[in-house]
Amino acid sequence: KAEDEWATVGEKQIAMETTPEDVVPEGKKEMTEDMPPNQATTYEEALNELLLQDMTEEKKDIITTDHRSRGMLGGIFHSLFGTKLKPELVKERDSLFTLAKVQFDDQKPIHPRILNQVYCLLTNTHNTSRFGAHWEKIGFQGNDPATDLRGVGILGLLHMLSDFSHRSITTDVYQLSQDP
Repeated sequence: KAEDEWATVGEKQIAMETTPEDVVPEGKKEMTEDMPPNQATTYEEALNELLLQDMTEEKKDIITTDHRSRGMLGGIFHSLFGTKLKPELVKERDSLFTLAKVQFDDQKPIHPRILNQVYCLLTNTHNTSRFGAHWEKIGFQGNDPATDLRGVGILGLLHMLSDFSHRSITTDVYQLSQDP
C-alpha cells in the first residue's frame, strides 16, 4: 500500500472518506520522480546528491561571522588569538550552513527518499506513507514530518539518516520503546 502511495504522488488527491493516516494535507503537492522513494538511500549518496543541487538562494541567507560586540579588548584579543577556520574547511562549513537553510521539498526527489529511509531505518521496516499518524509514533509532532524540519532544514534530516544508518543507540531505544 505504501509503495502505491509513493508511486502516485502528485497525481491524485486522496478522498476524504479515507482514514486520517491516508489524508494528504490540503495544499500539499507530492513528488513525482523516476526513482521510487522506497529505494534505499545511504548518507553518502544523499549528501552527494544534495550538494549537487543549486542552493544559490539559500547560500545568500547563511551567516558565517559572529558580529556580536566583544568590546575593545575582546576585539583585539580575538583578532590576535581568535580561532580561525582553515581555508580548506570554509567551503565545507558554508555547505553545512546552506543545507540547514534548504527546506524540505516534496518536488526534490532526494528529500522524500531521505525521509522514507530515516523512517525505515528507525523502525526496521521497508517502506512507509509520506503522511500519517505513524510519524507521530516516532516523535514527530504531526502527520507531516516536514513541518518539524523548518528550523533545521534538510540538514536535520541528513543528520538523522547518518545517525540511524550506523545502528545507533537511538534505534535500539526506539525498538525497546515498542515493547508492551
